[in-house]
Amino acid sequence: MLISTFFDHIVSGARQRGISLSEAARLCLEAGVSGVEFLSHQYNDESLCCLRELKQAGMCVNGYPAFTDLIHDPSEAAVEEAVRRAAGLGARGILLVPGFLNPGEEPVPAMERSLPMVEQACRRAREEGMFVGMEDYDSEHSPVCGSEGLLWYLERVPALDCIFDTGNFYYMGEDTLSAYRRLRSRITRQVHLKDRSLAPRPCEKCFRRPDGSYMYPCAVGEGNMPIGEILADLADAGFDGSLTVELFGHPDCIGGVSESVRFIRKYFPEAGRM
Repeated sequence: MLISTFFDHIVSGARQRGISLSEAARLCLEAGVSGVEFLSHQYNDESLCCLRELKQAGMCVNGYPAFTDLIHDPSEAAVEEAVRRAAGLGARGILLVPGFLNPGEEPVPAMERSLPMVEQACRRAREEGMFVGMEDYDSEHSPVCGSEGLLWYLERVPALDCIFDTGNFYYMGEDTLSAYRRLRSRITRQVHLKDRSLAPRPCEKCFRRPDGSYMYPCAVGEGNMPIGEILADLADAGFDGSLTVELFGHPDCIGGVSESVRFIRKYFPEAGRM
């Protein structure tokens, strides 16, 4: 089983520790993390150069989170660009972000506009040997900020996968385990492991929920999200997709990666072992 983390975390980890990008990659590989998630808005010459350095160190591109505005501009060009870039990077899959609602905008009409292009993205990705998934995006302006929005798409696009994020449902006040049970049958390829502490702790950035409370980034297993229960259920079910460690705002991303892998291996002992 492959364990990945975000490209941003390796770059941040190198900065935080004052080490080279190659050294940060080596430490991640030694911990058991060999994949990266490369965001679409990082697709520029500087980041692509850094990504080549990570690949030379032995890492691969696991996922390509593609930020689009298909709910307002359902264009084939946006789909083709996402698929072309993801395929060029050698990504295993695309996390499709369909866009964000304007204040007061009704979600269903916007989602309906995007539906043909979501279906097109799944078809085109399959032709390139990839899959397409959506996650529960932690923004009150996202049409998929909870299980209802995700289920709306999943029920209409059979080829679409659920990329379950363990830390995002709580953002909108939805029970994480209840959401997991509702979506479980469509979680087959990738899970984002994001833990969140409800008690203040050192960080580079904390996150404010719509209700005014705050969440603090931490290594997987150190916070208040029910990640152990989810990993135990996935292990019992024989899940063999990838697990992504997500640490945005963590003050020591390299250390957070290592601690997270140690927790993951309580449930998947061979995860990340080459």
